Amino acid sequence: MNASIYKAGTLKDAYKLDKVLGEGSFAVVRKGIKKATNEEFAVKIIDKTNLESDDQLALQTEVEILSQVKISL
Repeated sequence: MNASIYKAGTLKDAYKLDKVLGEGSFAVVRKGIKKATNEEFAVKIIDKTNLESDDQLALQTEVEILSQVKISL
């Protein structure tokens, strides 16, 4: 896995979280505004506490794929 996608600090240090864009069984997607640039992003917040091992593997794959995608809101 590409370790460069993981950054130090917390999400709230770098982004202002805005309205909920969507919800799933173990995740919420919110509009995020990068504080330094005012760029808008979709931020997926995942509750990992109850994920089974196959879900964790799927999540890892999703993170790797999404880290390479840039879509405008």
